[in-house]
Amino acid sequence: MTSIHGLEAFGENPLLVSIDHSTTDWIVTGVNLKKAAQLFATRFACGSSVTKNALELDEIVVQGDVSGDILKMIEEQVGVLKGVPAGNVVEVEESELERYRQEVLWLREENSWLKDEITKLKVKLGRAR
Repeated sequence: MTSIHGLEAFGENPLLVSIDHSTTDWIVTGVNLKKAAQLFATRFACGSSVTKNALELDEIVVQGDVSGDILKMIEEQVGVLKGVPAGNVVEVEESELERYRQEVLWLREENSWLKDEITKLKVKLGRAR
């Protein structure tokens, strides 16, 4: 199985979209992940779909070990992959990826705890005034 992450940040026509006009949060969208999944399914005659991974991020999952072929498609700028800089692509083994996932999940948990503590302090400060 091959998982592909981060393609949505690149593409021929990247677009900045505001999540909420009252904040400065932005999402960069470029490669249409569903179209990329269709491209991979057609090219490799296999199943390919867009799913949420353990970190709640979109990823393309392709049946079979086709990571080298996908890297070549990115280098050749095939179809919806036009604009994805090949120099920014890194092939990561599953064992390494799992370690990174665990680190991010731990950081999210710590961040959640910290937010709760900040909220408690704000409540205490509000009562003290």
